[in-house]
Amino acid sequence: MDNKGQTLVLFVILLPLLFVLLALVIDIGLLVNEKSKVDNAVKDSIKSALKSEPSSNQIVEERVAYLINSNIEDIKIKKIEYKDSVLYVSVSKNYKTLFARILSQKNYSIDMSFKAYIENDEVIIKKE
Repeated sequence: MDNKGQTLVLFVILLPLLFVLLALVIDIGLLVNEKSKVDNAVKDSIKSALKSEPSSNQIVEERVAYLINSNIEDIKIKKIEYKDSVLYVSVSKNYKTLFARILSQKNYSIDMSFKAYIENDEVIIKKE
């Protein structure tokens, strides 16, 4: 008995599912990569601003905002507050994945909040 026809039908049915699964894995990987880029860029901006011997709270806040906006495209800064030698930063970035584009879905929102301070001449950054 010859099963070539059954195998071909099964292959034709499963091949699109495999492509969708592969695309989903790639899509999630790109989303995680974008989140990592935002995380690293914000942390680098915070370190740079705090290491520059701040003379006033407003200068630190302006420097952090400038560095974040120059390092990351299309980012929304929700909050930058420097008080009592502690810097609070909250950012948001919309990211449209491949599936969101195909299905006309809304963007994914990458939201992050950080708390940073200087301790023993070292910048400490914690996610909140």
